[in-house]
Amino acid sequence: MRVVPPPTADEQYDLKVRELEEKVVNLKEKIFRTKTRLLLLKERILNDVIAEAKLVVVHQNEMGASFKPEQVYYRLDGEDLKLLDNATGLLSGRDPVEIFSGNVAPGNHNLTVEMVYRGDSAVFSYMKDYLFRLRANYTFYATKGKVTTLQSIGYLKGDITYDLTTRPSIKFKVSQKSYTKDSASEPEEEGSTEGSE
Repeated sequence: MRVVPPPTADEQYDLKVRELEEKVVNLKEKIFRTKTRLLLLKERILNDVIAEAKLVVVHQNEMGASFKPEQVYYRLDGEDLKLLDNATGLLSGRDPVEIFSGNVAPGNHNLTVEMVYRGDSAVFSYMKDYLFRLRANYTFYATKGKVTTLQSIGYLKGDITYDLTTRPSIKFKVSQKSYTKDSASEPEEEGSTEGSE
């Protein structure tokens, strides 16, 4: 039987260096595989986000001083979105109020809007007795990979010659823009439709 002499200090050093080199190579391979998985996961998540359609619903009051908003109620595809009353005065301003912002399935959707206004005039005190309940539906198509902005606007149709009880109305404006991870490009399409009451 042959006896193997114990390794010298140089041989032990070389052995440890080779073991460390193997461990470093293994770690580099694990890091590379992990990095690749993360990149694939990131790409999949971004593609899934872009594959959806984003919807932004905005309320705007353009009724004028003679009509005070009391309440708005929004439903999307039969599901409640938001019910707001004017206790804080939020609805009285002319600034847009965001009702909803989120992803929806691409395809046709139906927005139902109900607005309640009360007449309000310092000159004609009988106006306070008028309560206007407006209801309108709007069907729109949410395009895959696009942001659809749908604005519902309470406004006065016609002019002063129209009957006061038929003037309050709801109209819709819709615009779409590309939905990217940065989500910023100019609107591509825009349309406007008057709602049904």
